[in-house]
Amino acid sequence: MASKQAFLAARTTGLEKTSVDSIFYCTGTTVKFTHMTEKLDLFDWDKDANPDFENPKGRDFGWVTRMHSKELDPLKLIANFAQDHGKSCFWSLRMNDTHDSTFAELRPWAEPRWKLENPHLLMHPERQQSKYGWINGPSWTWSALDYNHEEVRDRILETVADVAMRYRLEGLELDFTRFPVFFS
Repeated sequence: MASKQAFLAARTTGLEKTSVDSIFYCTGTTVKFTHMTEKLDLFDWDKDANPDFENPKGRDFGWVTRMHSKELDPLKLIANFAQDHGKSCFWSLRMNDTHDSTFAELRPWAEPRWKLENPHLLMHPERQQSKYGWINGPSWTWSALDYNHEEVRDRILETVADVAMRYRLEGLELDFTRFPVFFS
């Protein structure tokens, strides 16, 4: 999926002449993204730099890197598609995505560098059961950002400002319900 056609075919094909009038597109997790940015962590993948990584279930971890190498920006492609077809486009930000907490098979691709460098800003600095996790199951909340910290709030504001200033969008969705844990 390293072409504009393949990318849009997997996401928007069939919407052109429908009553769908708005597209909400999420480009990643709270601190790691697929849209082009120099300020934020990217879901980039260099298989040569990670030769020992076993790819689970044959997942394609390199699609973002291949798209960016062709100057294809996923968010710009979605926004342009929406505008070309008379639809509104909103960028969606998961305010505390914790997919990095439980999917060991996705590491190192899914681990946000910013979280690794700032464990003191998480609910717990290392994987452990949390009072907010599932009973008798893994705790997905240990890697949630703790919004008590000004650095967390500043990072989120910087992220939103980066997208708002660089893309033509009708609006932004701040998704507080995907992983609803915010304060320790």
